[in-house]
Amino acid sequence: MDGDGSIQVNHWRKRCLQFRRNIKLKYTPANFSMLKKIATVIGGNVKIVGTNKWVLWVENDTKKIFKLTEILKDYPPRTTQLQCQLAFLNSCLIQKDVVWYLQHRDFKYASRSNKLAIRTNCNITQLSYFPAWLSGFREAESCFCVRNTNNNHSFSISQQYDFYLIEAIKLYFGAFNKIQHKKDNLYLLEIYRKQCLKLIYNHCRNNPLLGEKHQSFLEFYSVIHFLVSCCLATVRTGLFSVTLMTHKHTQHFIYVCFLF
Repeated sequence: MDGDGSIQVNHWRKRCLQFRRNIKLKYTPANFSMLKKIATVIGGNVKIVGTNKWVLWVENDTKKIFKLTEILKDYPPRTTQLQCQLAFLNSCLIQKDVVWYLQHRDFKYASRSNKLAIRTNCNITQLSYFPAWLSGFREAESCFCVRNTNNNHSFSISQQYDFYLIEAIKLYFGAFNKIQHKKDNLYLLEIYRKQCLKLIYNHCRNNPLLGEKHQSFLEFYSVIHFLVSCCLATVRTGLFSVTLMTHKHTQHFIYVCFLF
């Protein structure tokens, strides 16, 4: 939800309010399967839209949305965007008034700056659900990048407005590089350091990715597998040992040679 989810409030012909929660992802079999798992646990429907371009999880039932809101009391969203959307939804559920909704809908994000000021001093990595939350957030906002030219492979993650989130993720993985401030208040962290990539690998093992990002994770670490504990080299005392690996997507050959 904090990545590619949204909480929406609309009106029907200015007569009544309509509520909706959704998660919209690029359509792939893996993302479709992940959203189906979510629907199995908390309800909602999953459908493919835009000529197989997107996969969408949707919940429109007001009573079920209210129950889902209760979950967010125990596991509050971390992005200021979803926090503002949730606060506006709660206000609309209390007011139940179309006129009030029309008067306030353009100001739902007015409290963002105040929320950012509060969150700046909050160490979210200490939250009990942070590791699981981070895996869900990474499904939407992160990228594994393999560079065939210079082997400078990297992991990156970004978020609009919420610098404090990217800073927390940077500290969580022990990264030292500077967070880049792009246009439209987008903050980007790109990690190259091998030790940090190993920590990211271990995090994914303990808190698995469930969608298309899991496929990217497998492909990424099949290339830099020597950074983690799974080494494909055969160790033979007093001999050269060479393992030949084929990366099925790049069709490049990687030779790993150890002398013992």
